[in-house]
Amino acid sequence: MVEKKKIMISLLMACILAGQLGTVFADYVPHLEVSVKNIYLSAGRQGKITISLSNGGTIDVTEVEATLVSSTPGLSILSGNHRVVNEIPAGENETYEATLYVDQGLSMGSYTLTLQLSYVRQGRTVSVNVPLSVVVNQPFQPMLKFVLSPGSSGLKAGATNPISFSAENVGNETLHDLRISLSSTSPLTALIGDINFYESELDEGVSTIFATALNVLQSANMGPYSLSGSAYYSDASGNSFRQSFTLPFDVSSQEPTKTPTFTISNMNPLASVIPGQSFDLDILVTCSNADAFNVRASAALDQKGVLSPQSPLNAAMGDIDASGSVPLKYSLMVDGAAVPGQIPVVVTLRYVDSKGVQGTSTETMTVIVDEMVDFSLLNDLTLTVEQGGTEQFEGDLLLIGTSRVDFVRVSAAAQDPFTQVTGSSEYLGAIDPDSPVPFTINFGVKAGTALGDYTLPIRIEYMNHRNQIKESVINVPVTVVEPQTTTQASSSDTSFWGWLRQILGLGP
Repeated sequence: MVEKKKIMISLLMACILAGQLGTVFADYVPHLEVSVKNIYLSAGRQGKITISLSNGGTIDVTEVEATLVSSTPGLSILSGNHRVVNEIPAGENETYEATLYVDQGLSMGSYTLTLQLSYVRQGRTVSVNVPLSVVVNQPFQPMLKFVLSPGSSGLKAGATNPISFSAENVGNETLHDLRISLSSTSPLTALIGDINFYESELDEGVSTIFATALNVLQSANMGPYSLSGSAYYSDASGNSFRQSFTLPFDVSSQEPTKTPTFTISNMNPLASVIPGQSFDLDILVTCSNADAFNVRASAALDQKGVLSPQSPLNAAMGDIDASGSVPLKYSLMVDGAAVPGQIPVVVTLRYVDSKGVQGTSTETMTVIVDEMVDFSLLNDLTLTVEQGGTEQFEGDLLLIGTSRVDFVRVSAAAQDPFTQVTGSSEYLGAIDPDSPVPFTINFGVKAGTALGDYTLPIRIEYMNHRNQIKESVINVPVTVVEPQTTTQASSSDTSFWGWLRQILGLGP
């Protein structure tokens, strides 16, 4: 009777500690004893504990439910945290395993798990919380050693530095599914190469090398910096591990400061336009020496308004690499009354360099305005010439244009079947617009030329405002006829001067 009272008191105290109190009968007390084995664990590894539920009471226990709970960060229950048993007869026990994972950062010492136990006896549920102790007696032993490769420690500020590091298996077994991730610990450094690495298997005592690139800002001070990393891997038993590491390095020198240099080129430097013409000014912007950011272009036209914009004069060009080129186009129109000459167009670039400093670059493009020049004859004529003979052509040259031209020479081209003869060209000098200038030139026709109609090219050479020799051609229709015994006045006499000669009796 004394023993039963002791059991009853023990169970009552457990129920009170759990915050739950049920009715207990002295003659029918089911007594469950909880024990745990294999309580010693290693940090960074999985471990299995054995839990035994023993019925030391006088009656059977039914609907037994056991829930294992951990309130310690880093001590996790992977499996076996919940167990349900229909019945544990009196004097028997139920044993099962729970798998725990101990974080590698968990310190050595004793930790407590809670087993929430409930069962039914005589239609009533009894619940109790039983503390279970486990012991972490071995600290985590890293199985990887990380070392920054020689030559990767002294880096340059203001440059992209190639770096590499090695991962060596210093454990006593092969590691599997090795995953490594890197990150920068300073805002002055940035990983621009690979930051994630993978190795399917790494044998004991073997090392592997991984390469990446690190950009160090120009504003970084000389001194120590570091990269941080995390490695995830597993052993042959399926245990998963996470290992943190750092890779220290020094910034020991500084790359010489580089600023962007721009070349602004006119894609058609020798092209010219005439008054009243619309055209595109095609420009190529080339960057060198350093990257430029947020590049913007603007064009300033002449103050007299000879050029008018047909498109926006401001353009955003974005970022341009140190070896990059970006085309730029402005659509413009020349005033119809523009005089020949050169008109400047100032193109200005504004940008930001790698240090965030704003800069400008300016270049002057030149638009060349030519004369509007068109030559014609005052009267349309058709010449007649005999086979093998020569003929004198008298005409009036008319300039249609916007300005005078200098050093004008008129000549008959020696183009089959025509030949050059004495007096085949004449120098006229300067010619003003809308002022006819008379000229006389001779030309010949080869003997045996077939009868019919031909075209005689009259070549007009002159010099423009840029002292460049230009050429224009007027085609005059010519009819080749059979030689006549009587000399006939050529059709060239129908000109004003030919008519005047006939009036004065001076002959053809």
